[in-house]
Amino acid sequence: MPFRKLSRIHPDYYLRASWHDYTSRCYYMITFNKSEEAPIFSEITGSIVNNNVSVFNNLNPIGELIRQSILDLPKSFTHVEICNYCVMPDHVHLVLFVREKTDIHLGKIVRKLKSDSTRAYKTEYPDSQIALNNLSLFHKGFNDKIVMKTGQLATFKRYVNDNPRRFLLKSRYNEFFTRSGRIKIGDKEFSIFGNFLLLRHPVRECVRVSSKFSEEEMLKRKRSWEEAIRGGGVLVSPFISKEEKKIRDNGIERGASIIRIVENGFPERYKPEGKEFELCSEGRLLLIAPAEYNTRKESLRREVCLEMNSLAEFIATEEGAMSLLSKLA
Repeated sequence: MPFRKLSRIHPDYYLRASWHDYTSRCYYMITFNKSEEAPIFSEITGSIVNNNVSVFNNLNPIGELIRQSILDLPKSFTHVEICNYCVMPDHVHLVLFVREKTDIHLGKIVRKLKSDSTRAYKTEYPDSQIALNNLSLFHKGFNDKIVMKTGQLATFKRYVNDNPRRFLLKSRYNEFFTRSGRIKIGDKEFSIFGNFLLLRHPVRECVRVSSKFSEEEMLKRKRSWEEAIRGGGVLVSPFISKEEKKIRDNGIERGASIIRIVENGFPERYKPEGKEFELCSEGRLLLIAPAEYNTRKESLRREVCLEMNSLAEFIATEEGAMSLLSKLA
């Protein structure tokens, strides 16, 4: 069946997977955002004491209307099951299961949910700007993630459940979740995300493992990495190989910070996931990526790996770090 590719004129328009049948039996994680005109849907409150986070997602009346529309969705689509959901202040996540193949596209299901929520809001608040100007509570479009492998469904559910905690951490430590403007390194432009002050750290070591290194060279590098980790320094690398990832993970476990060179740019509304989110909230992560974001995933070519490793080597030097800081100032 043909699938229409959506335009990127708005960040909430996402390309659908051209290889996937969106009328088939499948699990999805769906995300869509509130419109600029809509009030917030909830308030995140809580406390952070010694890295222990206590968080509450308090739905306001609008959030409650959206929550009820989510719960009512299976009444309109009996083949759909709501597995998990979270109504956040400015967006909505839900994990749903399409139990059987029908002729109903996933897009129709999401549109129904959004229109039901908006209709309920207009009925409850007829004098609101949304009602008077016939607007929607939500931006156009939605993002879908398809469950494709074992364990991914549980990962999506955990992500949805963890959203309020992540939101609280991001709001409390917003300075570590900032994207700096474009900077030029050589003849290429890059974007920076995270704690750029890691460039000022006195101990920065480039992590690179190569079969071309002699035993003596590898021993020297390992000692440098170990000393950087021992002193809570910064490891700089694209962390491509398994060996490099092991060094990274060991460093993170023992308190080191990370500057990671990324092969692709940052998409709209980007924020790190998993362990990198935790590092970001602690001010222990800086990501450096190409200025442009490529929506098509490409295999990592050797020349790109060499360029990323060269950039890591440059940033690990005092000259390289100071050069970047001067451009960010």
